[in-house]
Amino acid sequence: MNLPAFMPALALSGILAMTGCRTADSDARQASVAVDPAQAEMNLLAEQGRQILEGLDGKKNVAVPSPDASGNALLFKVGDRMTLQVWLKDRVSQLSGFPMELVVQESGDLFLPYVGNIHVLNREPRDVQTELQTRFLRMLKEVQVVVLKHGEKTLGTDRQTMVEVGNHLVILGRVARPGLYPMTQGLHLRDALAMAGGFEHYAHPLIYLVRGDAAKPIVKRINMKNIFLGRNLEDNVLMAANDAVYVAPKKMWAVADFITTMLLPVMAVRDSIYVYDRVSGQQ
Repeated sequence: MNLPAFMPALALSGILAMTGCRTADSDARQASVAVDPAQAEMNLLAEQGRQILEGLDGKKNVAVPSPDASGNALLFKVGDRMTLQVWLKDRVSQLSGFPMELVVQESGDLFLPYVGNIHVLNREPRDVQTELQTRFLRMLKEVQVVVLKHGEKTLGTDRQTMVEVGNHLVILGRVARPGLYPMTQGLHLRDALAMAGGFEHYAHPLIYLVRGDAAKPIVKRINMKNIFLGRNLEDNVLMAANDAVYVAPKKMWAVADFITTMLLPVMAVRDSIYVYDRVSGQQ
């Protein structure tokens, strides 16, 4: 096995050891033992990191399922899953009953609370989102509708984007699609989070951005709630290659030293990819 292919496995073992995550065998043996919330979050980050690092497998360019350049995904087809989010004015909480996940039926119609039927078959998510935004605004002020299409990994390689290792972003934690994303010129923090599908329902609006070199990483805490509301837009920073973003869950926010601990696997993944890029570039 050559060195670049070996690096992700080495980094992965280090992350698992750092986070104290159990192997699948030990998980089975300890299935009856309750995992505390902090350990569960560490396990989540380790699993997200494992998937990213295993995807490298000695390659300089990695294919990742993604939307097209305009931000739209494929057209909705029968059997596709659609997630509908309806964010209220504070952009932190959602309308009662949301987020909602639905499956596209043969008729192509979906029935939604508050707005009734909408036809989604052979339509782009952004198109559906625009129509639903208009409908919800007739009843509620200042809501934000988000439509997500799931299952991109099953759609084939025609919807994949090549991410150049070394010119990438890492987005982990409580987002819809954590993973490795391409860094493009002019990309801002809010846009990067949108590429990852946005916040999950229980995500905390205070996110963490890690940048800089491994020896002296810079960690910035940024309030996305203010950015969503049009305030403190200077915090909607331009992204840089090798940046990592971590979105924590709300329920863990009060745990002492939680963020410091959670950032360990985030920085481990980020720095492992950085080292991988440097080593593979010398081959």
